[in-house]
Amino acid sequence: MMPTLSFKDRGAAVLMTKAKELGVSKVIADSSGNAGTAIAAYAARCEIACDIYLSDETSPKKIAQIKAHGATIKEIRGTREDIAAAAQKAVDDENVFYASHVYHPYFLKEQKHTPMKFMNK
Repeated sequence: MMPTLSFKDRGAAVLMTKAKELGVSKVIADSSGNAGTAIAAYAARCEIACDIYLSDETSPKKIAQIKAHGATIKEIRGTREDIAAAAQKAVDDENVFYASHVYHPYFLKEQKHTPMKFMNK
């Protein structure tokens, strides 16, 4: 099941569920689009505020999809690394949860099983 049409839904669902269990009130993530959509959707489902850091060249359709889930968009000029650095700085400045789809073990744990789940269907 992929409500946002991204294979990153499963990892985002697990990560946001864990964030809710921990009492997190806000998350920040950086994305090129698909992970941002998934994290925004599941953050909304868990009633967690969400900022998504994206390139200022991200397609309007991806931005609209993320905004549809209630996330705040932060457009950053620069490389993918610049965007990640801006998100990490905001996490430090605001002392909030970094919902990284690249580094967070709860996201990655679920994602590594996704290909097998599709193969077994």
